[in-house]
Amino acid sequence: MKKPEPHWSWIGAVGRPHGVRGAFFLSGRTAVLHFDGEAPYTARVGGKSPESATPVTILQHTTPKGRDLLQLSSWLDRTQVETHYGASLWVPEALLSDPDAPWSGCEVEDVHGKRLGTLRGFVDHGATPNAQIQADTGHWLEVPFVDSFFIQDPIRAKETRVIRLSVGYEIVEDLWDNPDRLV
Repeated sequence: MKKPEPHWSWIGAVGRPHGVRGAFFLSGRTAVLHFDGEAPYTARVGGKSPESATPVTILQHTTPKGRDLLQLSSWLDRTQVETHYGASLWVPEALLSDPDAPWSGCEVEDVHGKRLGTLRGFVDHGATPNAQIQADTGHWLEVPFVDSFFIQDPIRAKETRVIRLSVGYEIVEDLWDNPDRLV
């Protein structure tokens, strides 16, 4: 039996190169990527549609300072990234943040274990997606979903249904929609 083709989504474009070994930053990201387990992952680059794009393999994905940094198996140096600068990057929809993402619906705790609320979803204002955390009272706050604020461990999040901030509550307490609200 033939495996069904994945549904592809445009996730952004090949951005600025990083280093000399073919790594690049993703430009114009449209959603949070979530990779379960270890790479490699199938993707497509270029073209006006995923059908016209070239199949590639993502060997590595990291998020230094909240920016997606990707390494493809077929790009071995900086020149190849520069040649493809601005090309569309397509990934299977299963790799995008959605209601079934490992951290959606998780309880959110600060680095000391203080419960803040529940992660309800993400909103993207342009630079990086913000995690929307809702307290039991209905109040909410948005925290940039980057390594400097969150410990991004999707495997642990799936198992425990808890995601932890990498900072204490005092760092984000003034971000609540109601400044008088203290959890």
